[in-house]
Order: sequence, then C-alpha cells, then structure tokens
Amino acid sequence: MSATDCDVPPCDGCGLTVGRVREVEVENPDGEITVCDSCEDSLRATIDAEVRVYV
Repeated sequence: MSATDCDVPPCDGCGLTVGRVREVEVENPDGEITVCDSCEDSLRATIDAEVRVYV
C-alpha cells in the first residue's frame, strides 16, 4: 500500500509534504525526524537508519 498525500508527514525542516520525504532515525542529537531531500543536505545530525520513505 502506498502513501497518499494525506499520509505524508511534513518535513521537520521546511514543512514540505510532496516529493520524497523520509522518516529517519538520527544521532547527535538522538531521535526520529522527517526530512525531505532538500533539507537533508543541511541536516546537522547523523542519519542512523531509514524508517520509512514517503513518495
């Protein structure tokens, strides 16, 4: 089952809900965030694992 636009959480950086948004586990600081491709470049945390991809 694929996610629809309604199912896509907004990017924690810019609020984007279209395109590829990923839910990832990060360290330094630890936690889970959602991030789009554009904001991933400016991410200051290290991605440990990809939890889910919304396309």
